[in-house]
Amino acid sequence: MELSKERVSLELRGQTLEEATDLNLDNTQCAGGTIEGVLDECRSLQALSLIGVGLNSLRGFPTLPNLVSLELAENRVNGGLNKIVTSCPQLAQLNLANNKLTKIEQLEPLKEAKQLRMLDLEGNALAGEEGYRAKVFELLPQLRYIDDMDKNGVAAPSEDEDDEEDEEDEEDDDNDDENDDEEDADDDEDDESDGAAAGDDDDDDSDSDSDNPGLAFLIKPQLDDEPEDKDASFEPGDDDEEEDEDFDEDDDEEDDDDDAGPSGPVTKRARTED
Repeated sequence: MELSKERVSLELRGQTLEEATDLNLDNTQCAGGTIEGVLDECRSLQALSLIGVGLNSLRGFPTLPNLVSLELAENRVNGGLNKIVTSCPQLAQLNLANNKLTKIEQLEPLKEAKQLRMLDLEGNALAGEEGYRAKVFELLPQLRYIDDMDKNGVAAPSEDEDDEEDEEDEEDDDNDDENDDEEDADDDEDDESDGAAAGDDDDDDSDSDSDNPGLAFLIKPQLDDEPEDKDASFEPGDDDEEEDEDFDEDDDEEDDDDDAGPSGPVTKRARTED
């Protein structure tokens, strides 16, 4: 059956061209070896399979901005890969097995396919070159797998394994979310406990402050117990007045002695004469 818009609409099974995200047109023969003008309206496509459709040129390849996976195996493509790069900027998986690619240099345009991770080249003439995988990895360092093998010869996971890994990842994410929630709850409890402990510490500190008088209180009694400074109550002239009073008392005593001295002997003498 010839590849046409009618054939495409039949494959969509009720979906419109604009709504389709996954389209398989394997073994549908394209007129003139191209698909020019057939898929221009399918801008939402994410996966497109054109295996064995007689494609020999990528001229007029439609712009598919959301396309991630493109299957072009068992055709007669021998170049022109730059058209795929410009039309499918999100392309991550490209199958070019069993085409007519003869030289590694024909893959040069794929350098600009920054999202490309998987490339299948088995069945092309260039795949017969010794060590071609290592050369392609060097040419296209963004790749993870060539012909379903990584740089170390480890097979890429199958679709079933991918599904299982996705499920495990989802479970891990759910578990991580639950653990995060539990940790957040524990952190909240710890914060509340720390807050309560901090409040108790503050109360203890305030009680301690009230029980312990503090440095100023301890120093004050010592200051109060110190004797008053004699000089603080000293007034000029006090010592002079005391000394003057002592001198006056001494002078009075001397005057008394003087008065008593002459009268004493005279009285005695008078008594003797008598």
